[in-house]
Amino acid sequence: MRDAPQPSYVRAIQKLLSPGEVWNLTAPVFATVAAYDHSKATTESSYEEFFYEFCQAAIESSGAYAHMSMMNDKSLSLLSPVSYSNQSLQFVGITDDPGIEYEVSCEDFYPHAVLFSVNRQLCEGKSSITRGGL
Repeated sequence: MRDAPQPSYVRAIQKLLSPGEVWNLTAPVFATVAAYDHSKATTESSYEEFFYEFCQAAIESSGAYAHMSMMNDKSLSLLSPVSYSNQSLQFVGITDDPGIEYEVSCEDFYPHAVLFSVNRQLCEGKSSITRGGL
């Protein structure tokens, strides 16, 4: 997910465009990038130990574990670090929908959990602005 041009900048450009015209922008921008962590495939025993410590700490904290029903008997589950100031690691998984009264279980989530490292980094952003949108 990247930062977008300021709305006032987009509106100013849109006013200059004729119907059917497009203004293409390319610029360095900051983006939030999530990279798949391959450690589960290479060091499964230490990965598993890390996961269970991470998961247990999250369960004992409020709000560090969330699941959202996708209304198809599946849910998207997210396991965040206990420290809200450091969200650089996230476990994400698609699981069977546990329902509203679900008691979080690290054992149930582990087979579905995929680890991502998340950071902000400089990227090249490309946008096309038309009279009707970005």
